[in-house]
Amino acid sequence: MCKTVHLVLTGRQYDSTGQEAVTKTTALAKYYIKNGGFYLLFDETSDTDNTTIHSRIKYKAPLLELVRTGAVSTHMTFEEGKEHMTEYVTPYGSLQLGVFTRFVSQSCQNGRNVIRAVYNLTADGQVVSECEIEIAFEA
Repeated sequence: MCKTVHLVLTGRQYDSTGQEAVTKTTALAKYYIKNGGFYLLFDETSDTDNTTIHSRIKYKAPLLELVRTGAVSTHMTFEEGKEHMTEYVTPYGSLQLGVFTRFVSQSCQNGRNVIRAVYNLTADGQVVSECEIEIAFEA
C-alpha cells in the first residue's frame, strides 16, 4: 500500500565553535511498507540552481538510510555505534565523508512518526561537524 504523507525533514549541524546551521525541508512524500521496513520517496528543488533532487528514506530498525540523487548525490547510512563512508557529490565536486552515528530512534508523537539520528560527519578521520536529522510524518 502506498499513500501520500506530509513530511518535515529538519537537519541541524554544529561546527567546531558550536555555531548551529538549521535546514528544513517540507514535502509531500510517497510512503509505503516493504519487508518489515518503511520507505519515504520525495523530490526537492536545489537552492542553488533550481534542479530536482530525488530522495529516498528507508527505515528498518535499527538502520536508517537516506539516498539522494540529482543535483546532489549521496547515500548516508545511520547505524548506532558504527561509521559508514559516503561520497557526497555536488556540482562543485565530491567529498568522502564518514557518518558516525551516535543515536537512532523512532517514535510516535501525537499521531506523527518521528525518526531521529544524532551523528558526526568526519573527513580524513577528523570530526567536521556534529549533526542531527529528524524526519517527521503522519502515516
